[in-house]
Amino acid sequence: MNPKQFMTIRNFLYISLVFLITSCSSSTGEQKINYTDLKKVDFKTTLEIGESEQFLPGRLRDLFVNSEGDIIVSDGASTSISQFDSEGNFVATVAQKGGGPGELAQYFSMQSFRSDTLLVTNQQSAQKKYFAQGNNGVYQFVRSTVTEDNKEKNAEILAQKSDSTYYARINNWLTNIQDATKNANEYKKTRLVTTNLEGDIVTDSLLLLKEGTYHFTKDNKMIRAYRVPYRYNDHFTMLEDGSFLVARPDSSALFVYDQNQRLKNRIPLPIKKRPVRDDDLDYALDHVDRKIRSNIEARVSEYKPLYLDVWATQDHIWLKTDETKKDNLNKL
Repeated sequence: MNPKQFMTIRNFLYISLVFLITSCSSSTGEQKINYTDLKKVDFKTTLEIGESEQFLPGRLRDLFVNSEGDIIVSDGASTSISQFDSEGNFVATVAQKGGGPGELAQYFSMQSFRSDTLLVTNQQSAQKKYFAQGNNGVYQFVRSTVTEDNKEKNAEILAQKSDSTYYARINNWLTNIQDATKNANEYKKTRLVTTNLEGDIVTDSLLLLKEGTYHFTKDNKMIRAYRVPYRYNDHFTMLEDGSFLVARPDSSALFVYDQNQRLKNRIPLPIKKRPVRDDDLDYALDHVDRKIRSNIEARVSEYKPLYLDVWATQDHIWLKTDETKKDNLNKL
């Protein structure tokens, strides 16, 4: 086992995308992770991608690394997708918010598709958009599809499992507005399933994933939803050998499952707990009305999650963490 380094994409002063690289040498000399045997991980910063004239990060969400090492990141705050090369240099803005061909809906998700293609799903409809690399290496819009009779529009595709099936998460849409505004539940359980590309469920309830609920308010018959910062959400990421990884921040570990959804390994992460401070809340809730903010703050956990998201390849584990000047990565 040869622990290596990790890189960081910084999101202003507070959010950073951490790339944790831990690898094993194979018989061919290539550096690959054997997730079944992985017992320990270490940390060291090797690269940071900061904001620039071309890239102003807001709320990083999905991440994809293609076979050439290019990094493609989606941003929920700006409703955009950006591409970087393997050295962290900005390449292009792949897509931005809009209703036209190749443009993004406000609520979208991005996944890797076959042959390094990107699949972008409108989470509020059955529309799917596909992006592929052009001759210059930059990802470009190729085509879109719409399934009129989509039986599971609330199935959010997470990764491709086989030629015809996909791992997906079933999102539970609101059915009772009055109950929602009570904000009684801090977390909910969403189902991990397999579907076809049209959203029909093939296999139901493989696992349950923990997800933080929103904070709802009602004003003049209008319901508003606010994210509660620093929630301990579970995250799913597909691995190249057909297995998958579930990151559960409140368990301080990563869990590896084989193709039959059997738990094969639990990988502990040596990250210390860090309290949520007033300046963290100022950053996360600076756009929220003071009265509403006080109610949201009452629902924030005492400690930050060990990480905010996770992605993985056979060469890297990528962790998205929280970072400030006072609370930097040297304290992890």
